[in-house]
Amino acid sequence: MNQLFQVTVRDDGTPPLSSTTRVVVQVEDINDHGPEFEQKFYTVRIPATSDIDKPLFQ
Repeated sequence: MNQLFQVTVRDDGTPPLSSTTRVVVQVEDINDHGPEFEQKFYTVRIPATSDIDKPLFQ
């Protein structure tokens, strides 16, 4: 099962820059149910000093 997400990133520069892309995630789930989300849209602020290979959002 595939899940399609649209991701938009923005910076706090002057002028602000942004970019959008689509991400496809292949979900392998033994119970054949897709993931469920509480909201349709999420906003996450990620500091530029965030560690690589660490979760950003859950």
